[in-house]
Amino acid sequence: MTNPVETPPIACSLGRDDAIAQVVSWQALSSALRQHNLHPRGATLWFDPRVEDSVRLVSGREAECCAFLTFEHGQDRGLFRVDMSCDVEDGVTVAHMLANEVIAPTTSVAGTCDCC
Repeated sequence: MTNPVETPPIACSLGRDDAIAQVVSWQALSSALRQHNLHPRGATLWFDPRVEDSVRLVSGREAECCAFLTFEHGQDRGLFRVDMSCDVEDGVTVAHMLANEVIAPTTSVAGTCDCC
């Protein structure tokens, strides 16, 4: 009998300040975003290929702190693509939230107010 692969806990390992910095890093990629797709397993973002190193850096840090997300990278129609996905609904919600920070950056970052 084989054991099913378990999804890591849906939890970020970053502290408040590091989490804010990570969201700001995603937001900084907004001007290089060329296309996006939110889907039932997460999100796919296509960027200007000149920001590939930055996208790899930001998504690599995300993969470390949010181990429940899977990241895949590649070239696609002259753009640099990043796929973020999860098999668990709460993880998909996080992927959508991260993608939305690139698609339409918020003016405030969660954790910077007294309410969260």
